[in-house]
Amino acid sequence: MILFLSGLIIFFGVHFYSTFRSREADATIVVRLGYSTYMTGYSLLSAAGLTFIVLGYFGMPGSDPIYKVPFEARTLTIICMGLASILIAAAYVPSNHIARALRHPMLIGVSLWAGSHLLSRSEARDLLLFGSFLIFAIVDILVVNRRNMGKQAQVVKPTWRGNALAIAIGLSVFSIFAFWLHVAMFGVAIW
Repeated sequence: MILFLSGLIIFFGVHFYSTFRSREADATIVVRLGYSTYMTGYSLLSAAGLTFIVLGYFGMPGSDPIYKVPFEARTLTIICMGLASILIAAAYVPSNHIARALRHPMLIGVSLWAGSHLLSRSEARDLLLFGSFLIFAIVDILVVNRRNMGKQAQVVKPTWRGNALAIAIGLSVFSIFAFWLHVAMFGVAIW
């Protein structure tokens, strides 16, 4: 439990710091440390936090379900995960309509991932894990929207090729997870 909670604190501490840090050019730690040093530290702390989360989660004993999972939740989770995979891919594929329309495809994808898993998993550790990610994603969307209010977004002309690539990558990653990786990594079969 301590490892799991430490991982949550480290991972979300780094991410919430990034969300709420000052964007004033002379007041940021990014300027003082330099961009590459800051990003290296950010990445290492995030990776350490994520490692602690995973190891701690699987090191904790299971608990009784806190609520009854609806029968349809499993199907809904699978559908949401397909959509989440596409959205997360769209965050990295340049020039697609999905990212342009949604503005925060990564955070919306994480919200879908976390929210759908909260529907189908009901142990205390699941609520902590998926609830933390859901809260973070929602807060980050709200803060970024507020920070960027009135600012002109970069205009990149979206293409149908970008859409097709985001969908193909997202569905490919989803398929790999659904048919093989999810059970191999987490011991939970999807089908």
